[in-house]
Amino acid sequence: MADHRILGASRLAGLTPDTIRKWESRYGAINPRRDVRGIRRYSEADINRLRELRSATDLGYPIGEAALLKPEELSALLRANSAPAPTFRTGLRSRRPDSFTRAVLSGLRRYDGEQVDRMLAAASHLLTPTEFVFDVMSPLFHDIGEAWRKGTMEIGQEHLFSAVARSLLGNLIRRYATAKDAPSLLFTTPAGEPHEFGILLAAMLAASQSTRVHYLGPNMPNASIVRSAADVKADVVVVGAVRSRSRAGLRRTVTALATALPERTELWLGGRAAQAAVTHRTHVQRFSTLREFYEGLIREFNAGVTVLSP
Repeated sequence: MADHRILGASRLAGLTPDTIRKWESRYGAINPRRDVRGIRRYSEADINRLRELRSATDLGYPIGEAALLKPEELSALLRANSAPAPTFRTGLRSRRPDSFTRAVLSGLRRYDGEQVDRMLAAASHLLTPTEFVFDVMSPLFHDIGEAWRKGTMEIGQEHLFSAVARSLLGNLIRRYATAKDAPSLLFTTPAGEPHEFGILLAAMLAASQSTRVHYLGPNMPNASIVRSAADVKADVVVVGAVRSRSRAGLRRTVTALATALPERTELWLGGRAAQAAVTHRTHVQRFSTLREFYEGLIREFNAGVTVLSP
């Protein structure tokens, strides 16, 4: 198949020759062959990649990150954005993020942590925070957890995904800067509850809605939660629990926490923690699902987002 010199490649790819040279030298975007005289010769595959990279940058994706994507990953990123974005309905999966989830699962099967990281980073960059949480991360956590429990996914693959997701979500939460007078929310799980991804996703949603998020992590004793809430002047303490072994123990822990927190601090309980009986406290909200939490977040802080019921 014929190849092209840089002027021909420029016309076909819709990029200036200078841009092509910079993308090649600075970012390693392509690696054209050179003829016997040392002149670059661009193949059809080179030109197609340049076109796709141009499309990615048109979408706002940095060339330095897009150039790191493998051809199939770059194509998946563009497919995910080829259809008009649907009206977001909390908790409903659209077709748009499916390319990301498929690429993540494909990377996991090969233990390719770099692909998992790149595709999740691409999804977080190109989707809205609510789409990223509800349509990518939450379904992935569910599907991977179910696959591991059924024995169709290795524990190492589940741990790989957890490590990548924990790092990415933590970085995203820290990325959102907000005013010092914004509502302050503290997120944690109680002692004996090591599973943190529910509150990580909840913290991500809260951070994206211009609240100040303080993430303590999982498995925190009540005394540490109370001290931290006082230190950051938390308006809300969000406590989640997914698989606590003892429901009676969880109820005792949550009840004790409710007693120790100042009355001005609201207590929001998620998952199994929402089942705890806290009858002596006024400011308690309960959310059985992440969707309910998001809707409560919007109602409470009037974040200017219309939440549509499915």
